[in-house]
Amino acid sequence: MKIGSRALAPTTERELRRRYLVLTGLRWLPIGFLAPVLVLLPLSRGLSLPEVGVVFAAYGLTTALLELPTGGFADTLGRRLTLALSSTMHLAFFTLILFAGDVLAWVAAAVVGGLARALDSGPLQAWYVDEAQVLEPGVELRHGLSAAGAVEGLGLALSALAGGLLPALFDEGGLDVVLWAAIAVQALHLVLVLLMMSEQRRQRSQDGGGLSQVSAVIRDGIGQGARRGPVRLLLLSTVVWGIALSGIEILWQPRFITLAGGDPNSVATGGDQHTILLGVLMAGAFLLAAVGSMLTPWFARMLGGRASRGALVSTLFHGTALGLLAASSAVVPAAVAFLAFYWVNGLRGPLHNELLHEHVPSDRRSTMLSVESLTLQLGGFACTLALPTIAAALSIPWAWFGVAALLTSSAFLYRTVPDRGTDRLPQATGSLSV
Repeated sequence: MKIGSRALAPTTERELRRRYLVLTGLRWLPIGFLAPVLVLLPLSRGLSLPEVGVVFAAYGLTTALLELPTGGFADTLGRRLTLALSSTMHLAFFTLILFAGDVLAWVAAAVVGGLARALDSGPLQAWYVDEAQVLEPGVELRHGLSAAGAVEGLGLALSALAGGLLPALFDEGGLDVVLWAAIAVQALHLVLVLLMMSEQRRQRSQDGGGLSQVSAVIRDGIGQGARRGPVRLLLLSTVVWGIALSGIEILWQPRFITLAGGDPNSVATGGDQHTILLGVLMAGAFLLAAVGSMLTPWFARMLGGRASRGALVSTLFHGTALGLLAASSAVVPAAVAFLAFYWVNGLRGPLHNELLHEHVPSDRRSTMLSVESLTLQLGGFACTLALPTIAAALSIPWAWFGVAALLTSSAFLYRTVPDRGTDRLPQATGSLSV
């Protein structure tokens, strides 16, 4: 069988959407397998917690540094090639973890994983949007985008539960079994990327520039954010979004262990019931994020069909959920607020993405997704530096109250972002010939 970019091209948006959802689900299953044991794995190999922190820092720094170059690579040489490279790097990442022993080996694995994540920050979604608009000009994107968010959340929830269960089924090597499961699914993902992705849009490399155009694409992508007022507002809201997500991710585990009557500092030496609570909450958060994404089209229709209005209202809900979590002093109300936060996160995401796509030209779509991913990480990085210090000086709830106020205020950034901007956009020119 010929695996050419045109030989296997879908003929309808519905068929394209099915391929998009399959590839989205398989992309996140391996990550879900590792989520419950990602810290336990290096600890079981003799690393200390500070060394584990070095490993995670190497991963985050690599991802941040390579976000824009890899986004420009996708816009220049194609989404299919970029995603295939990402899948290959993820396969190498999981394999390196399987054999990593000392901290240097783990850092090397983290660098490969960061490269894989950077390559993956936009090409699949950009591929779906571009090909859908080729097949059906004027197609409403929110259905495909919301369905992808639902598939992502469901896949993460199911694989996270499996990742927590597999080690319990084996007396020895249970953590390695989780890695083998991730490797198998990642290999399947790579094969299906090659078989299912086809691109009808003309690639920049075919215009003669190739890799030499990547830096120009990156410069123009940054310029899109600087010149376009709506894109600036969307990126600013993304910075605050990154602060809120990191504020939850950094502090929710010690907060819930404390609410359950445990000591966060002793979990590594026991406290199985507390880690079970955390695992259930993680799976529930993934599932409710999926439900939120599924409900996005209905939610937008309830608000008159405007993505900007839906994004504004959902962000107000987002800040409210975080405020309620901060105010909760018992496990049950805190759990309800925590799950509500992730449900609204799934609801809001497709609306925000739709607005971004409507204000970004096709030939800079992957680059702008990388710019947005970078701004999300910058917000998270700032939060990582500041929020634990605030929580130590005051308390976790007071730190969350501050983030909730900032998140709620950011909702009004959507007020001046117009809907359906893409229909009026020319192709980006920058320093490139079109």
